Amino acid sequence: LARRALALEAEFTDIDVILKELVHDTAPELVARVGIGVESASALLVAAGDNPVRLRNEATFAHLCGVAPDDASSGKHKRHRLTRTPTSR
Repeated sequence: LARRALALEAEFTDIDVILKELVHDTAPELVARVGIGVESASALLVAAGDNPVRLRNEATFAHLCGVAPDDASSGKHKRHRLTRTPTSR
């Protein structure tokens, strides 16, 4: 079990190196920004896919991720909930 754990850790380290190279080659300006590491940049690249233009602003990204606020008001109560169904806005 310990040998398997060590082998998996070595594989994980190798994959981290590959991911870092891919992200730096694909979007160096993204990783250069303060607060965005390789993991966050790779998640953004996956979300944007081959069409980064569809992420025009924060609202379109929130809709894509399914976390945009949705009006859930009734009567005098003003509420919002998260939109759980991603849309392609």
